[in-house]
Amino acid sequence: MAYSNTVVSRAMFGDQCSRGLYDDVDRGRELKKVFSDFAELLGTEPMGELLPWLGWVDALRGLEGKVQLTFKGIDSVLEKVIDDHRRCREGGPQMGTDGRHRDLVDVLLNINKMDMDVGIQLDTIEIKAIILDMFTAGTDTTTTAIEWAMAELITHPHAMRNVQHELRAVIGAVGRVMEDDMDRLPYLKAVLKETLWLHPPAPLLPREPPEDAEILGYSVPARTRVVINVSAIGCDPAVWGEHAEEFSPERFMDSNVDYKGHNFELLPFSAGRRGCPVVVFAVQTIEMALASLLYHFDWEVATAAGRRGSLAGTSSLDMSETNGLAIRLKYGLPLVAKPHFP
Repeated sequence: MAYSNTVVSRAMFGDQCSRGLYDDVDRGRELKKVFSDFAELLGTEPMGELLPWLGWVDALRGLEGKVQLTFKGIDSVLEKVIDDHRRCREGGPQMGTDGRHRDLVDVLLNINKMDMDVGIQLDTIEIKAIILDMFTAGTDTTTTAIEWAMAELITHPHAMRNVQHELRAVIGAVGRVMEDDMDRLPYLKAVLKETLWLHPPAPLLPREPPEDAEILGYSVPARTRVVINVSAIGCDPAVWGEHAEEFSPERFMDSNVDYKGHNFELLPFSAGRRGCPVVVFAVQTIEMALASLLYHFDWEVATAAGRRGSLAGTSSLDMSETNGLAIRLKYGLPLVAKPHFP
């Protein structure tokens, strides 16, 4: 979670003003807890919204208290991001005129200071909402994809051996994973496609048609919420056969199927005008993390007693799912990393 947040914040909020968010391990753990709780709450339906006269049940089961604690945690993170940018701007020239990069938060703060003649004005709360959108959309989904990829590889030793052999053959015995290496790692790319195909971070996508429509003989009135089951479309047995739900990266080797939304067999980033606008950025972020983890380390399942388990003994790894902003591993990913190179 800290890795994903760091990448997103440096890309969108600049380096200097966002560095302090992740300057120690404890802060990373705190961020992971806050954003994990936030993602879980997004997938929780309050009883008070379904049946208002039973709203007291939310307080009884501790939901309201958790909402308040999570809000305070996230608000403190967003306050730091905005305060750091304001501190960077004080007493200096406008961002972009002194050689420093003017990032998105600077643009939002400029709009915040403009008058109403421009037709739009953002206050601090609205700026926080936009930043939160980017943090959550770019972090929880990235983290989830990395965890699912590692979980599938640890439960499929042949795929783990194949991808690690490819990495170490391409990069060499002593080296470091670089962005230029990614185009020479077709099996790693196939592993990621297979992971996002089996475990799309957002398998159910809500949409609302702007006008009345007819789909397969069904009348759909305008503004009706339609939930698209991306997972069911992608794993259609009519396309992939009877082994449609088995983890097999080989199906995407030498395949022209990509993430751009033109192939309904693979829609983890949705499609059309509502498709994810940062597909390339997200894929590269995940690929770099996976490549580094798999190149430098060998992995084993941690048993309940904290001992290492062999790749063959993977029964202790629970693949149960839990809902939230993204579909995550319910019980986490208890793995042990052993450095591969001395």
